[in-house]
Amino acid sequence: MYYKELKISPPFMNASGILSFVSVFEYLEKLGVNVGAWVTKSIGQKERNGNENPVIHQDGDILMNSVGLSSPNLDDFEKELKEYKGKTPLIISHYGEKPDDYARSVARFDKYCIAHEINLSCPNFIPGEKSVLEKVNPQEILKAVREKTNKPIIAKLSPAQDYLEITERILDYVDYICCGNTIRGLDIEPISGFSYLSGRFGGISGEVLRPITMKMVYEIYKEFGDKIGIIACGGISKPEHIISYARAGASLFQIGTALAKPSVEIVNFFNTLGDGIETLLKKIGVNSIEDIVGVNYVD
Repeated sequence: MYYKELKISPPFMNASGILSFVSVFEYLEKLGVNVGAWVTKSIGQKERNGNENPVIHQDGDILMNSVGLSSPNLDDFEKELKEYKGKTPLIISHYGEKPDDYARSVARFDKYCIAHEINLSCPNFIPGEKSVLEKVNPQEILKAVREKTNKPIIAKLSPAQDYLEITERILDYVDYICCGNTIRGLDIEPISGFSYLSGRFGGISGEVLRPITMKMVYEIYKEFGDKIGIIACGGISKPEHIISYARAGASLFQIGTALAKPSVEIVNFFNTLGDGIETLLKKIGVNSIEDIVGVNYVD
């Protein structure tokens, strides 16, 4: 089975890039939020400002961002981790340009978290920049990371990637696949002719991604479900979505776009989410999410 099973309760958390700062996590805890873990924004070896504004564009239910992998100074980030007073455990997300970048980041911050998320799929580059997997074999990245930690490793992939082929290559080094990430897209302002986003292209997120990501979860579970855990991330906004993702094969869940709301509403969202899941499980006639993971009626 897994190197390490990631046991968090309740089985959901924020997605990296949403509510990303330790101070925000602490504030939400003071308001009484109930989540299983917090996921930090992806940290890199170099301080980056990312793209200039505008980096967020919303049109109806479609949300796009082109933040551009902004990253704080490493010393400042570690200071925040040292001062973290929250009770909810942290999962640290990492990105880099080469295997050593990821390995060094994991080694440095290993003592502050319960797991590491390895971001292999962020579509929000600075214009002209290549994605990491256009430059590096994913197996080299995960092998380097595994040598630096005994904690669970999550590989964050995108439905736009050849995720079955990548999963097969990294299977010996990871504990979970996070399905998935935003998908790169473009929207143009009709009068000026310019992109709405300064980075030109941006990551599409929200409801529109859920059927796409659910197919990704289903296919990875069908192929590798006895060898690896799956985290679903894409368009979750109510308890029914978590139940459906669980049936497809996910046992843990990340929520992103649905948290783009005021703090009090975020707390209420998370706390009612757990209640709603319990109600649905009773209707199905099972005791927990684990009882329905991969139990679907598609075949």
